[in-house]
Amino acid sequence: MINPGHGIEAMWFIMDQAERNNDSVLAEKDIERRSLDLLNFVGI
Repeated sequence: MINPGHGIEAMWFIMDQAERNNDSVLAEKDIERRSLDLLNFVGI
């Protein structure tokens, strides 16, 4: 069994860092990357 929790946790850390640095580019990249990772996890 694979747990997607680590991917979600990593996204949370990166989003927090992006918010602290007011870095919308980092936030968008993280959303795109993690969304693709999670979609791949569920087979979409």
